[in-house]
Amino acid sequence: MDVRVWLDRPGGPYRQLVATRRFDDPWLHYGVLLGAPPERIAEVFQLEPVKPALVADLIRAGHAAGWRPEEKGAALLLPAE
Repeated sequence: MDVRVWLDRPGGPYRQLVATRRFDDPWLHYGVLLGAPPERIAEVFQLEPVKPALVADLIRAGHAAGWRPEEKGAALLLPAE
């Protein structure tokens, strides 16, 4: 899943920040989740949704990598984790 962050104000579109993070949608893997041993679900699936703390971390990482949201241009891609 891609998480995209951008400045939303008049004069855009502005440069996006894009980070790929793993998220295994439980609705797409419902059958597998039902059949998996409960103690192994956390090993096999990443079910943590995007939360404000993750977005804040991504913004800080983007700034550290040179992302300036007020600029226009191609998106800055952060490395996948």
